[in-house]
Amino acid sequence: YGVAALIIYVVMAQMYKVTIDLQALIRTMGYAAIPLALSVLQFIPLLWPVFALVPLALLFVMMIYAVQSASGAESTQVVMATTIGFTVMVLVLGIISVSGSVTDAPIGAGIFGIINDYK
Repeated sequence: YGVAALIIYVVMAQMYKVTIDLQALIRTMGYAAIPLALSVLQFIPLLWPVFALVPLALLFVMMIYAVQSASGAESTQVVMATTIGFTVMVLVLGIISVSGSVTDAPIGAGIFGIINDYK
């Protein structure tokens, strides 16, 4: 998640030339991570897909609000930077979860562990 925040910072500062305070971005991104607490409920047998996917969707939306709050940039710039950072985070989580067997997947890898079932 920290790498996603740094990627968003670099995209906003280098690509869009927006003045953004890194500490403010990290602070607001920390608050944006609150929906990930719902991931704890993915251990409920029948509802686990909901509690694996919905927190990620809420996280993405909250990240957009956090970056907007920290930067004050245009909406399209914020959405693009957040999408890039979120995509990198999801790719890293996916690589971590499929790097071993399903039993080796770290807690919090969530829905990405399903990929092993289809191999």
